[in-house]
Amino acid sequence: MVREVKPPLADVKAEAQRIVEQTMEQARSAVDNYFTFVQKIISSYPAGRTEMGEKLKSAAQKNLALTYEFAQKLSHAKNFNDIIRIQTEFVQTQLESFGEQAKSIGEAVGFKAATWYERRNTDTD
Repeated sequence: MVREVKPPLADVKAEAQRIVEQTMEQARSAVDNYFTFVQKIISSYPAGRTEMGEKLKSAAQKNLALTYEFAQKLSHAKNFNDIIRIQTEFVQTQLESFGEQAKSIGEAVGFKAATWYERRNTDTD
């Protein structure tokens, strides 16, 4: 009878791999739960029925969605090059998003300031 010879520590390596995969799945689940919780909080928070409040709330929701997407992609990285690529894409996306949000919020603030200034001048006439 020929008996299969396993390399030393083969069973330990397989078990370690299983534990790593299980831990990664638990971490993904925890991240999913956290982002779902934060999204519900942001969605339920009143924006004060103002344009500025709505813009800030929208920006927070977009930032949360981008961060969640980043965490999901990162959790599936296969090697260091994947991690670098995913991180670089995330930073680029965040910078673009920040620029758009700053412009949008700046326009809203500028409009409010102009409106206030016009009212102030009208009231003093």
